[in-house]
Amino acid sequence: MGKLNEKSWDAFELDSMFTFERGKEKNMASLIQGCIPLVSARKINNGIKGFVDNPKKVVKGGNVISLNNDGDGGAGLAYYQPADFALDTHVTALYPKKDVLSNILIYMTASISKQHAILDTGVLSHYHALTVFKLCFRLMIWASLTTTTWRSTPLK
Repeated sequence: MGKLNEKSWDAFELDSMFTFERGKEKNMASLIQGCIPLVSARKINNGIKGFVDNPKKVVKGGNVISLNNDGDGGAGLAYYQPADFALDTHVTALYPKKDVLSNILIYMTASISKQHAILDTGVLSHYHALTVFKLCFRLMIWASLTTTTWRSTPLK
């Protein structure tokens, strides 16, 4: 097995892989305790703040990445969400534009979170930041996932 720097890597724009939707919950006092995870901009517990029964919107089906826009030191942290959940306004859901295996999304989550120090400056509070954000992945991974071409920028 070769070294990572001997493999073919490329930078992919986040908005070519995902659609983004900011969370809807902002009036926490109106929420009733229940069984749907409420993901907030937290740096612990997979971002889960509590469990509710009456959210404005539920992200159905899971297999989605949640990305903290700001929060308790957790801005830029990403979490893989495997099941239905609700989001508060400090978090953005990243919906894959195509079917992607959960282990690939978990890898992407780790790659995004590794850039937490850069993103913890509040840059993610501006929606435009997500459209220019890039991640590096081995090209072989994407070739095996789909025939759809994802927009990429060659690394220098």
